[in-house]
Amino acid sequence: MLLAISFLFSLPSEAYLPGAAEILAPLVRMAAGTETIGATGTVILPGTASTGDPPAVLEEKTFMKSPHACRFETTIPGGIDVTIFDGRRSLAMVGQSRGIRDSLVSVIPAVLFLEKPLETLLNDLSFLGVSTGRVALERFGGKIAYVIGKKEGIYPGSRLWIDKATGRPLRFEGHIFREGRPASLRADFENYQDIRRGTAFPKEIVYVIDDLPAGRRVFTDISRNVPLPDGLFAVPSTGNSPYPALSGFLDART
Repeated sequence: MLLAISFLFSLPSEAYLPGAAEILAPLVRMAAGTETIGATGTVILPGTASTGDPPAVLEEKTFMKSPHACRFETTIPGGIDVTIFDGRRSLAMVGQSRGIRDSLVSVIPAVLFLEKPLETLLNDLSFLGVSTGRVALERFGGKIAYVIGKKEGIYPGSRLWIDKATGRPLRFEGHIFREGRPASLRADFENYQDIRRGTAFPKEIVYVIDDLPAGRRVFTDISRNVPLPDGLFAVPSTGNSPYPALSGFLDART
């Protein structure tokens, strides 16, 4: 009987859950004043067991500008891959081993950790397939997390996990088509570091596709509010670029 009572009270009732705007308000406050981020680091892509290929470690430069623009320059053998996102338009100048680097999942840090109005953040999450009218509570490791988004259905849409205690993002999950079927694609935010007092940024983002490792992005040098020209994030209009847009998510609302 005591065990049953303990289980019933292990998580607060969903009847008392705040809405997405209230849950995200602390994140907006933490990001206030962060207009740009520049970082260097690496992208670590998993090896291939069937061929014996070892993991690939690629050097990368990251640039982000409020409210939601980002650019990744990844050094590969023979050149540099570039992905750009300006809030709604994007392109991927990416060769082999595309994976996470040509997906909208790459842009999540710019959506979550740059200064923007709360309404803009909600609109950005909606654009990425998150049904912001749906909120739940879940255990996440040893934490309690708010989960914003829809889970059920054939195409469950995207979801965002927010640490109830700190207001920091823990995970983003979307769903894509891979080899002709829906597949889950998630990003876990780890190893937070203060880039100023009260403003934290994840030093590592771990990417997983259908519960299998897909890559790890590691930021080794993070600078806040560095000067970045708008032209760095320019994306040609549709039809004026030979490069494809970043791969999107399945959207449960359509």
